[in-house]
Amino acid sequence: EAFKKVISIVCPGIYKINEDNFEDSAKYILIYSQIPINFVKLWPEDKGILKKILYGILVLISVIHYSSLILALFTIADDIDSFTRVISSIECGAQVTIKATLLYYNTKELESLIKIIRHDFWPSTAMGPKIDQDILKYTKQVSTISIIQYSCGLTFLLLNIWLPFTKTTKQLPHYAWFPFDWTKSPMYELIYLMHSYFTGYLTCPVVVGYDILYYGICANCIAQFRLLCQAIKCFGTDEEEEVTQRLAKLVGIDADWKKDGRLLEVCVKYHQKLINVCEDINRIYGNGHVLQLLSSAVGICMSCYRISNENNLNNITFLFLFYLAHTSQLFIYCTISHELSYWSTCVSEAAYESLWYLKLNSEVKKSLCMIMTRSQKIIAMHAYGIFVLNHTSFVAVMRFTFTLYTFLTTIAK
Repeated sequence: EAFKKVISIVCPGIYKINEDNFEDSAKYILIYSQIPINFVKLWPEDKGILKKILYGILVLISVIHYSSLILALFTIADDIDSFTRVISSIECGAQVTIKATLLYYNTKELESLIKIIRHDFWPSTAMGPKIDQDILKYTKQVSTISIIQYSCGLTFLLLNIWLPFTKTTKQLPHYAWFPFDWTKSPMYELIYLMHSYFTGYLTCPVVVGYDILYYGICANCIAQFRLLCQAIKCFGTDEEEEVTQRLAKLVGIDADWKKDGRLLEVCVKYHQKLINVCEDINRIYGNGHVLQLLSSAVGICMSCYRISNENNLNNITFLFLFYLAHTSQLFIYCTISHELSYWSTCVSEAAYESLWYLKLNSEVKKSLCMIMTRSQKIIAMHAYGIFVLNHTSFVAVMRFTFTLYTFLTTIAK
């Protein structure tokens, strides 16, 4: 209720759109992503010229920013320490630009997906209070970890802007090179302002908003698979007729359909809808997942190397936040994708646990077997159709970062 009240005061537009979703134990998590993305006017439902203008400014600043970083990489990054610093900046910048571009060019697909979640997905209370509480508990866990990631990232970025002020010589938030003396006024102030805009205004809202939108979509799909499993378990029980009537109204199924098949028809059609939604998620986020794996590997490796070679406690704290933000980001991506894959296969178990053997209609049994067969095919979140996001991927990336760290340490020696 407190969160709802704050949003109604601070963001009345967002509150109006999501007024019906605050009471849902899963759908409300989309608001956590809408706030930061709306801050940079890249929310899929946003229309108008302002969105195009801000995206154009982002691209322009990104081009200038990357040019200075790449030039720094080939001109003044003459040791491993400066090399890792420049690569870290490039990696963060790549996340901002590519994720903003994916949000901008996938506007229609994401808008359609969000509308399906808001209006077509079953409410979390559809199968009773117990399953609703389980969904709420899981959504709170995802929300909490997301807030931790957001806090670490925001703290790191603010420190990145502030720390150069504490130095005795003029420094910039990012290790950059320009073909002129940038230490003189007003060029120093202008470049510092550009770096601060990119770091403070764009990086956190775009990256965190994009990530939490993915977490929210997956968390809602997980909730729907849990509800579907619970509905299938009612097959053949005394609750079947009541559940059938309740769900038939939600999905628009004809209530006069033969009794033995109504609940099954509801579940089959809804199962196919969830499969289609998951395919849409893969299509929209697949390219971004490749970036995420590479970016996480580079970010974790660079931060580990810089921490191991740093003696200043303030700098160690600063770099540890960078490490923690990247590690938690990768962990949530892999974990929530793994959970989605797991719950997609639970449909077959739910069908097997139902009282299907009490049904005399052979067509109903055949249809149930088809559900079981289809659900045994895991719905996996892919990175460009090559890598699968799960706990195995997380361990593999962490191992790869250690290999990179060892390589950099060897070169430095």
